[in-house]
Amino acid sequence: MGLFSNKYSDRMKIVKEISKVFTSNPQISSFLNYSKFEIKIPTNTFTSKTQYIRIAENFMRENGYSQRPHESGTQGDKGNIYVNFTYPPEEADHKEFCYIDVIWKDEFFEDKKVLKSEVNSLDAEAYFDRGSAKATLQDYAGAIIDYNKAIEVNPQFAEAYINRGNAKSSLQNHTGAIQDYNKAIEINPQFAEAYFNRGNSKDFLHDHYGAIQDFDKAIEINPRYIEAFNNRGAVKGFLKDHTGALQDYNKVIEIDPQRAEAYCGRGVAKSYIEDYKNAIQDFDKAINIHPKYSEAYGNRGLAKSYIMDYRGAIQDYDKAIYINPKYSEAYRGRGVAKAYIRDYRGALKDFNKTIEINSKDEQAYNNRGNAKATLQDFRGAIQDFNKAIEFNPQFAGAYCNRGLAKHFLGNKEGACLDWSKAGKLGYMEAYDFIREYCK
Repeated sequence: MGLFSNKYSDRMKIVKEISKVFTSNPQISSFLNYSKFEIKIPTNTFTSKTQYIRIAENFMRENGYSQRPHESGTQGDKGNIYVNFTYPPEEADHKEFCYIDVIWKDEFFEDKKVLKSEVNSLDAEAYFDRGSAKATLQDYAGAIIDYNKAIEVNPQFAEAYINRGNAKSSLQNHTGAIQDYNKAIEINPQFAEAYFNRGNSKDFLHDHYGAIQDFDKAIEINPRYIEAFNNRGAVKGFLKDHTGALQDYNKVIEIDPQRAEAYCGRGVAKSYIEDYKNAIQDFDKAINIHPKYSEAYGNRGLAKSYIMDYRGAIQDYDKAIYINPKYSEAYRGRGVAKAYIRDYRGALKDFNKTIEINSKDEQAYNNRGNAKATLQDFRGAIQDFNKAIEFNPQFAGAYCNRGLAKHFLGNKEGACLDWSKAGKLGYMEAYDFIREYCK
């Protein structure tokens, strides 16, 4: 029943091989009986449904799967494995993800039989199995009802609390999930998966330090818990503990030297500590493992920009955008690199595209404002700096830049007010402008 059972490990390898065809960083969920894995991939990874289906069909053809189209995608079989590729239909309320279901047919259809079977009212295991079957079929609310019954019959059933927590998490009830993980840990303090899952829920609720403590405990119990090292590294990076993040990604790579996202994460951490040369080597490694890893190209482009290799950066951003045409940060990074080589109109186009994809990107508005100011469009620049400040009222650089634009339009009072605000927010260069122009 543990996370690292042979069945889970063997099947996860197959799931990762399938997901690698599309992305190096899929969201994979599985269920305790491991009869079904669900892979979620952001829809914006693809230019269209046609591209998604074409990649799926090529994969199945090259790997010996039968193929059958269906209304929302395509599907295929090979032996006991059934794979279903689904693209969200136009009428769907939520279109953020494409889904790939990987199912071991004999066990999956056994789950359906379980759903129809009668359950002994005093058999906690039977309720648990039926709940697991419902969870496999994404009936999380129904699964919770059965886990409730299992716990009612056996209040010390730690696995039932874990699975009920997982179902609540799938329904975005992370507070309720944490309560269940707490109970599982109370019953079995050595349940590494409970700490790991609780850490993920805490991170989702922005309790990042609490998440790290739970990942610590999961790793203490299972020193090779690769997902706990990986997730702890990501949280440490978010908290700007880049040295700690490096250590965790090192451990992930030690356990699995072919894990592309760990090299990418480590490269990002190295970039933050300005070790750009070695960061680029990590991005190179990630790309060698997974040549369609758009984020690795994007992050390598950023690292190249920091060492002033702007044309090399543009090439990497080009590749990232080719792989993922909705990668807004890549357009923004390419725009910055173009501005450095004085291609301001090209930069404007990239900032426009960034904002088209993400209309709340304050950095893109600030960058576009700078490009407009360089092209003498000071009124247009001010409009962009206004938007940057609207989305981030603490954006000191945007206040300073807006002050410069106002200065060039002859608005001394407005310029000095903006520079004063920028200085109070910690942008010390603004005081130089005040001393020179605000006497």
